[in-house]
Amino acid sequence: MSPKNPQSNSESSVPETKSVSRNSGIVSRSIVTEMRESYLDYAMSVITSRALPDVRDGLKPVHRRILYAMNDIGLTASAKTRKSATVVGDVLGKYHPHGDAAVYESMVKMAQDFSMRYPLIIGQGNFGCFTIDTKIRLSDGRNISFGDLIEEDKKGKKNYTFTSDVDGKIKIALIQKPHLTINNAKIMKVVLDNGEEIKCTLNHKFLLKNGEYIEAENLKSGMSLMPLYTRLSNKEDSDISEMSGYEMIFHPNNNKWEFTHRLADDYNLSNNIYTKFSGKVRHHTDMISLRHENNPEYQAMMHEKIIKGNKNHTKNITGKKKFDAICKEVLMSGVELSEMAYENKRTNLYPYGSATLWNTGVSKYYNGDINRIKAELVANHKIRKTIFLKQRENVYDLTINDTHNFALSAGVFVHNSIDGDGAAAMRYTEAKMSRLAMELLRDLEKETVDFRPNYDNTKKEPIVLPSAVPNLLLNGTLGIAVGMATNIPPHNLSEVLDATLHLIENPDAPTEDLLKYIKGPDFPTGGIIYSERDIQHAYSTGRGGILVRGEAEIVENKSGQFQIIITSIPYRVVKADLIMTIADLVREKKIEGIRGLRDESAKDIRVVIDLKSGAHPQKILNFLYKHTQIEDTFHLNVVALVKGVPETLSLKSILEHFIEHRVEVVKRRSIYDLKVAEAREHILIGLKKALDHIDEIIKLIKKSRDVEDAKATLMKTFKFSVLQTQAILDMRLQKLAGLERKKIEDELTAIQKLIKELKELLASSKKILDVIKTELIEIKTKYGDLRRTKVIKHGAKVLSDEDLIPDVESVLVLTQGGYVKRTAPDEYRRQKRGGVGVIDLDTKEEDFVTNLLTASTHSDILFFTDKGKAYQIKMYELPEGKRATKGKALVNFISLADDEKVTSILPMPKESKQMAELSLMMVTKLGTAKKVKAASFHDVRRSGLIAITLESGDSLMSVSFVSKGDDVSIVTSEGQSIRFRESDVREMGRGAYGVRGIALAKGDAVISADVIKALGKGTRIIVISKNGYGKTTLASEYKTQKRGGSGILTMKVTDKTGPVISAKVITEEDSELVAMSKKSQVVRVELSEIPTLGRQTQGVRVMKLREGDSLASVVCL
Repeated sequence: MSPKNPQSNSESSVPETKSVSRNSGIVSRSIVTEMRESYLDYAMSVITSRALPDVRDGLKPVHRRILYAMNDIGLTASAKTRKSATVVGDVLGKYHPHGDAAVYESMVKMAQDFSMRYPLIIGQGNFGCFTIDTKIRLSDGRNISFGDLIEEDKKGKKNYTFTSDVDGKIKIALIQKPHLTINNAKIMKVVLDNGEEIKCTLNHKFLLKNGEYIEAENLKSGMSLMPLYTRLSNKEDSDISEMSGYEMIFHPNNNKWEFTHRLADDYNLSNNIYTKFSGKVRHHTDMISLRHENNPEYQAMMHEKIIKGNKNHTKNITGKKKFDAICKEVLMSGVELSEMAYENKRTNLYPYGSATLWNTGVSKYYNGDINRIKAELVANHKIRKTIFLKQRENVYDLTINDTHNFALSAGVFVHNSIDGDGAAAMRYTEAKMSRLAMELLRDLEKETVDFRPNYDNTKKEPIVLPSAVPNLLLNGTLGIAVGMATNIPPHNLSEVLDATLHLIENPDAPTEDLLKYIKGPDFPTGGIIYSERDIQHAYSTGRGGILVRGEAEIVENKSGQFQIIITSIPYRVVKADLIMTIADLVREKKIEGIRGLRDESAKDIRVVIDLKSGAHPQKILNFLYKHTQIEDTFHLNVVALVKGVPETLSLKSILEHFIEHRVEVVKRRSIYDLKVAEAREHILIGLKKALDHIDEIIKLIKKSRDVEDAKATLMKTFKFSVLQTQAILDMRLQKLAGLERKKIEDELTAIQKLIKELKELLASSKKILDVIKTELIEIKTKYGDLRRTKVIKHGAKVLSDEDLIPDVESVLVLTQGGYVKRTAPDEYRRQKRGGVGVIDLDTKEEDFVTNLLTASTHSDILFFTDKGKAYQIKMYELPEGKRATKGKALVNFISLADDEKVTSILPMPKESKQMAELSLMMVTKLGTAKKVKAASFHDVRRSGLIAITLESGDSLMSVSFVSKGDDVSIVTSEGQSIRFRESDVREMGRGAYGVRGIALAKGDAVISADVIKALGKGTRIIVISKNGYGKTTLASEYKTQKRGGSGILTMKVTDKTGPVISAKVITEEDSELVAMSKKSQVVRVELSEIPTLGRQTQGVRVMKLREGDSLASVVCL
């Protein structure tokens, strides 16, 4: 509307709309109103056309348009790949006018198996590569082609090459994963000033001398590449005269030469292949046998190289090398290269006349051309020219960790793939849809979804795809709109489809029920997620954070050093950035104890962190969790478009919208199929009627003037429709055959059956849901896989990874020398009584096993020492090993003094901690007994606790659990034994001395103490002597007496038996005995095979010992 007096209008009273002139077409608007409306319009445009996915197919418009365009040009899963540029151009030109970068980046992410849980695009050619005949320079002196390298890799041979670090220092690196990357790729040729030619893809990166990378197609004549210079050493390179003739490498960073074998030693030392202390580091005096002039393989390699470079067949490898070395020395000194200058240098470098004379060298190696010598020797590995080739070839690449470049035989360094690199330009990569992507487009041609005009109204595109899977949950999404954002994690297909099936059958099921199927996010990079409570909250509300950790394991390598091995990382964390963050923390001294860091990843992630001696692995790992992205939080914000409007969705609502969408798709597909079937039925009815009156129809057609006359006559005479009439006229004469008539009749029957089924389907919502369920089950069978991300029910714990360690029975073994390990119980096979046994522990000379017990991996293990102190660690913290491995020194786990020895080990499982009446009975070598509450040892500090105060000359021998009503049995080396009630010893504090348990004769000592349970059935006492004799005696033969007595005889000790070394209380639950000798022989026998004898007998042979051997320890299982 127009105001009556526009001149009087003020700024404060500007109306919503005001015409300035009737004919001008200019409308006056409030700036506030205009900005508000324009902003909202723009915001909604961004939300609906770019940033947010549709809840039905889980795709943003750009992803939907990419798939639709690929489907339109035939890039299905079964087709051959085509250039990505073709797809990008098609999407831009027809549907998505927002710039090629946005479209291509979206394509790349749809193809990355670390970005999408189920990639929708299959891509090829992410990085540049070389032809199969391109040769790599190996550190062993060979030049080997990609073809030969791949064959050697298949056989398990490891090969090494040279690489240049960021400082220009040459190193040795392991070659990983040589492989074919692109079939039939477009290639070019790079020609160097030394005559070498390199064929590669246009986008492969070359390392320039200034440390920068440049793609091959952008190389220009005269550019200098990073060179690999090698030469043979002479007498001036070392103080040792024998070191002449060894290969040396030139370091561009400091302009110095270094022996190649020293680089090999640096690699081996840094990768813990051996240590300086193992005696494997090679020195000059060790190298005579490796001298290249005496190495036939190296000679053959150099012979081939000289022939190629000089076009002059010669067999004198060393002569050519020395001649070149002398000429280089002359040129580098600034003197003109001449016979006199050469001979002066030759005499100086090789005084014994072992180098080629000037005239001989010029003629033999350079065909008399002195200028050619200068050109070849001072060549700086510059680009001479580049040639774009018409032919196409298969191309290959390999992986070098850390530095990500390697040396070619041409003497230059080139790049290889690295985490965080962008994809190659779209003109180099190729793509097609994956099989799962075809499920998103299933039945698109059957009018299952609505279409709308494209941006310029020349084409039509689908508003949504008829997705057969809930893609929003399968692959998730990340998007930022105006004023809102979405962040949805990927999930496991099998779990999502199981939850969908459950919701179809139980529409009222809450989100909690669905989470029984969907355990949480399932990231393509694996990792571990924590807290069921957080997961349930996030999926119920559509918002929340879930803690994600990469998988990290603490291991011990062959040299006894600890390492942290990272085998998975949180979703969307770039591995290269993570490694750089850790390196920065070490360099800035924010973390101590890390000695080395390297990336050993191939197909799977493997980052190795080497720790210094004495470092606490768990402490370092906890620090990395806190200060790096090894631990991260995934913030769910489940926002998607529902009928064009953004909504925050719960897990249940996402699946409900998907099911609703599938119901609509199945209905529309069925209507389309019904329409097609009815049309076909109509034609078949006409054909059948025509065949029934074929003679009349033929006569009628023959009498017709033309086709139109025939049509009109048939329609009038037989009442055929236009479609039926056309089908009859198009029918071939072969249809008149009997079998052909039968086919038409059978097809009509089948079509009519299909029509009936489709009508029944459309009339029943239950049948529609049954169809959806059947299709989901088929998809699950076809594409279902195992979960990659582990789920931990409770929140993340910093101090221990106990939840990831199975709680299983293990055997703990401790030797007299202080070596400890844990191993599986079945490592010890059962034998008959009297057997010789098997080797258990690879102990040091004069070392033997003293303790062997069983406990669960989650149990606390209490170590009691002869000094009366107690220490505590978890069973799983002990190193795991096999029967014949030595184990690790116990001092690495508990703080033992130099003269302190462990005499007793007691496992304390969680159940024992919950028993309030439980006590510990301690017995010393001199017969003192002491009882302490077990609760006093529930939490023992690292430095240990005082368990008992000892008299001078005494030591703690045994510690056992006791309860009310139990008896205590003490046995001495001379065969004496006493049995008294545990109540005879009152409970004392940890610092008390204790009371007398048994009175000992002179020279006698306590060797064992055990507990006789009040409710124990079939209780016996087994006694074993030093020379392998043993027996069992009923506990009832030992009368209960007061503590402090001298006891009674339990075994007749003779020279034949030797002194008693072990005594155990056994029950019906005990079934086996494991005995170990000082020379680590082990026997495992049934206890039933050891006879039950009286107290005063000497027993029978339990283990046959070799000469000079004796029993060291016994355990009952």
